[in-house]
Order: sequence, then structure tokens, then C-alpha cells
Amino acid sequence: MESTPAVLDLDFDNLLTYIAENSDNHDHQSSWYQEVSRLIMERLIPKVSKAMQENQPFNLGEIQSLSFPWVSFGSINSGHLFGLDELVLFAFYWSNRTRYAHFLDLGANIGLHSAIALKLGLTVTSVEPDPNHVEILRTNLEATELPHFEIIEGAATVVPGRLTFTRVEGNTTGSHVKGVKKNPYGDLTEFEVEGFSVNELVTGKDLVKMDVEGLEADLLDSLFTAGFQGYDVVAEVGSRSAAERIWKSAKAGQINVFSQKTNWSIARNETELPHHHTQGSVFLSRSETMEWL
Repeated sequence: MESTPAVLDLDFDNLLTYIAENSDNHDHQSSWYQEVSRLIMERLIPKVSKAMQENQPFNLGEIQSLSFPWVSFGSINSGHLFGLDELVLFAFYWSNRTRYAHFLDLGANIGLHSAIALKLGLTVTSVEPDPNHVEILRTNLEATELPHFEIIEGAATVVPGRLTFTRVEGNTTGSHVKGVKKNPYGDLTEFEVEGFSVNELVTGKDLVKMDVEGLEADLLDSLFTAGFQGYDVVAEVGSRSAAERIWKSAKAGQINVFSQKTNWSIARNETELPHHHTQGSVFLSRSETMEWL
């Protein structure tokens, strides 16, 4: 029986705990997910957006005094970074803040996941290729007044070296390494960035967030081949072909894939993985369980 969202208080004080307690309702098709998503859109995002526009700190559930800027990415803005799927990941970080210590943020954008991990007491390494985002990212992490972070300007890759990056001017959250997306549209700007080996980047980290706009299957294949030891990964999956590759490689490497589409149970086949970022995320681990509380 699904939980009722009625217990979600009007001030969202227990937001992350509440989301974690309802991890068995995170599938987009559940009535819980649809109702809570509506509440977030109607009540939380306007509240957070107002605070950002006024340069005021705000509370994100149990995370207190978060400072984050109002930024336009083209067709969307930083208010869109607080949708329920992102909050689900923040709730996971919150629930596991004492289980993990070293957070790697691949595709850090302007640093919301990194800032939250810092606020939760983790050391953070943020990797972001777009210099415009890096400038804002650095300001945001410095605003936490916490020293335990480093920023790497560049992209996670399989083979290190210089590569071409494509900035999508109409929505820079969709910018990507050139060639990983078919027929990108709109105004595009290309420039060279440094590529860093994903296997070197994960060294010493225990939780990896991967939002790499189409490169996830390549990076995960590389990690699987290297043994996938000592860390867990939360990742977006951008396509059916990426889901197929990830499923096949994970199964061969005996790595469990927990899928938001199945309320975080271990996926039994490729169809249970998300095929688009609008279907949620996956959690990859050698553990037999995904801890929420």
C-alpha cells in the first residue's frame, strides 16, 4: 500500500527523511511520486527560487542555510534543479552521510550536488568541463565556508587527453562531449577541454554521482573493466542503448543495478533500467542492498 503524501509538512522541514522513508514509492508511476512531485513544483520550488533571486540562504529540508544562486541556463534556470528526482538523490546522500566520506561529482554543473555533499560533511571532488559553470561552481562551494573540496576543470573520459566539448547555448545543462549525442540542436559552441581518466578520478572516492550527458555507458564500462571496487555510483541513463550496455556489462561484472523505475530493487533485466533522465536514476554497487535509512 502506498504512503500518503499528506504527512509532508507545509514547511518541508522533514523533506529528505520523508523522501527516504518512501523509497518504495520513487517510481514515477506511483501515486505518491506524482502527488509529491506536484507539491514540490507548487510549493517548494517557488520558495527556493524566491530565496535564490533575493540572494538569501534557504533550508532544504534537514540541510540548513544553503546558499545557491539564481542562474539561467538558457531555457531553464537553477530553480529547475530542485525537482523531485534530484531531491531523491539528495535524500539518499542525507541518509548515507555517515556511510560515505569522499564524494566524486562527475558533471558537476554549477555544483548543487557538490554543495549538498559538503554540507553533509563529505569531502568533495567536482569535475566540470564548462568554464562558465566552473566559475559559478567555485563561488558556490566557497559559499559553504567548508574547505574540503577540489574542483577539476575538464571532463571524465576513458582515455585521458584533450577533447572537444559542445556547449548547448539554449540549455547548458545539456552540454556534452562532442559526438556522444546525435543531432544536437540549437546554437552550439565547441571548444577544447582536458579529459581525465575516470578510473583515476574514482581513486579514493566511495560515492560517485555521474551526470555526463550520454557518456555514462562508456565511463561505466571502463569502471567495470577495472573491477569496480571500493565505491558506489548513482547515475542518470540517457538512452535505451546506454541502458542495454550498462545492464550487459554490470551483469558480466556481477555488479548490482538498483533502479528507480522499480523503487530501487535490483533490476532483473535491461527494461527495468531508466532509458531517459526523466525516468530517474540507477544505483550501481557490489552490495546486495541499497540503504535508505
